[in-house]
Amino acid sequence: MNQKAYQYVKGHCGWDSVTLLYGQEIPAGEEHRIAHTLFEPPCSGGVEIGFMYPAEGDENIRLRIIDSTTRTWLPMCGGMSQVIGLAAFTTSMRDKFKIEKRLPSTLINVQTDSGLVPIEVEFGGDGISRVTTHMADYARFLYQDGVEAVTVRGIPAMKVGYFLIFKMDDLNQAYPDVEFGHRRPGPHMELLGAIQQEYLRERHINASALYSMIYDLHPEDGGDARIFTRFFKGKGVPQPTPLEAQCGTGTIAVGIAMAEKDELHFQGKRGQVVFEWGSRRLTQDPYGARKSFLDMELGQGRITWAGFGHNVVELQTVGTVYLPSFEHKLF
Repeated sequence: MNQKAYQYVKGHCGWDSVTLLYGQEIPAGEEHRIAHTLFEPPCSGGVEIGFMYPAEGDENIRLRIIDSTTRTWLPMCGGMSQVIGLAAFTTSMRDKFKIEKRLPSTLINVQTDSGLVPIEVEFGGDGISRVTTHMADYARFLYQDGVEAVTVRGIPAMKVGYFLIFKMDDLNQAYPDVEFGHRRPGPHMELLGAIQQEYLRERHINASALYSMIYDLHPEDGGDARIFTRFFKGKGVPQPTPLEAQCGTGTIAVGIAMAEKDELHFQGKRGQVVFEWGSRRLTQDPYGARKSFLDMELGQGRITWAGFGHNVVELQTVGTVYLPSFEHKLF
């Protein structure tokens, strides 16, 4: 079988595992086929596949992303941006995109389908001390898609762009005997899937997948809030991730929902929320309590700037993947 070689970087941000490819190596029009091949065993390329292209303007990198939930283009991925920030100074990515290192911090401008996303990489000691993804354009993108209060099965929620945001207390009030914080399969997941599908039907949204987040204000380890990712692909089938995977774009959506409900504490125009991912009591994590920070600026009742970062960002593998050349239709 004819094969072609592609250079890649694979990493994860709080169990949101992603694979990055260099767009110039990808045959035109084959992005979806390559991404779908990487999603499945034996490749297991992660939750999102990113294609990085040379700059066309003032940016450093043009980035397009294909998502495993919808199997099509995704406007932005916060976890992928964090991996790019780490990989830019620990792999050949820096040379490929001619990124100049500046101390004490370097800004990498990435153009996405949701707008410009500057990634700030701070250095300390012998390495990278922090990566912050600036998501002002992405916040505007969500507001443009619409932010409004909705009700599903009598449960209040917030529609934030293409996200559906629930507060755990509201779910518990409607279903007091159901533990929605578990990641493992069970009736609670089936119920969440049914609720999400009902939302799609009621609003005449022709999609088989929905991005949904749950949050509460009951932290267990010194944070400000807890956050739970609940993405379902197909008809009520959750993504098979045993650990509570983070979602950077979902974090922005939850921040917007909290701002709409006056649940954020600002000092003047600036504020920060430290999110704990999942429940330590329900989902054991080898890193303990994983946390994200969300820095924000508020203007006229809206979040006008947001910076996101996570405390667990790691590279997994860097190398070459060999895939069918696709000269002949295989499936």
